[in-house]
Amino acid sequence: MPRHRDGFSFDGTIFSGMSNRGDSYALVRSGEKRIKVSADRGELDEIKRLQGSVSGDFIWFRKDGKSYLVQNPALVAKVNAAWEPSKKLGAEMEKQGDIMRQHGDKLRELGEQMRANDMGRAEHDAARETERQMRSLSRPMERIGRQMEALGRRMETEDSAERREALSKQMAELQAKLGPMQEELNKAARELAAKHAKMEPNREQMRALQEKMKVASEPMRELGQKMGEMGREQGRLSREADRATRELIEEAIRSGQAVPLEPKAG
Repeated sequence: MPRHRDGFSFDGTIFSGMSNRGDSYALVRSGEKRIKVSADRGELDEIKRLQGSVSGDFIWFRKDGKSYLVQNPALVAKVNAAWEPSKKLGAEMEKQGDIMRQHGDKLRELGEQMRANDMGRAEHDAARETERQMRSLSRPMERIGRQMEALGRRMETEDSAERREALSKQMAELQAKLGPMQEELNKAARELAAKHAKMEPNREQMRALQEKMKVASEPMRELGQKMGEMGREQGRLSREADRATRELIEEAIRSGQAVPLEPKAG
């Protein structure tokens, strides 16, 4: 039975992956602080020890139960270059996730403005159910944006074709949910505005709020579609980077650039 592996964080930057055989590798970039590594705790401890004794960027990998170190600058640079497109796209997905959260904040703000628009107690009771519906839609839309962002980051380091396919399917399912939710939100906004219009003397103000709600909710579908496209591209880039990395590791073994590491005495 294969060992279960978790993600850990510590100073440095590592792109890493595992084959179906359980082999894993890590590219460690000196001078950078953020790291996600797919490895078990024993491997993580080994990488951390190397960080304290090895100067500059390096590649660590495990093959057939043995650990190796590669410090050849040209080879390390090739692996760095292989992962750069995936890293760049991951940063862009984080920006898109921030934009989706900003739109979610705007939707909630407009909902509060509608509720606070001088409604009396009886009017408030009449519109309460519609407001709950709007809140129940806007919050999940924001959560879906965060989930899509997280899936994109997982695709960046996932090298198992089966797990990547599952992540891509999850991304498509989340994307498909955004459209109907946006339509429901627009419908609820129209209903709430209609209720307010009957109760409030200032109909123009309510129409303006309704239009603002519609405008604010429109980008969510486009952003969701873009996030889904970026997620699929992230999967493709990570597969290519992983394949290139493993080929370079094999090259390091053949050329003698991969130095076997002695097991740490227990």
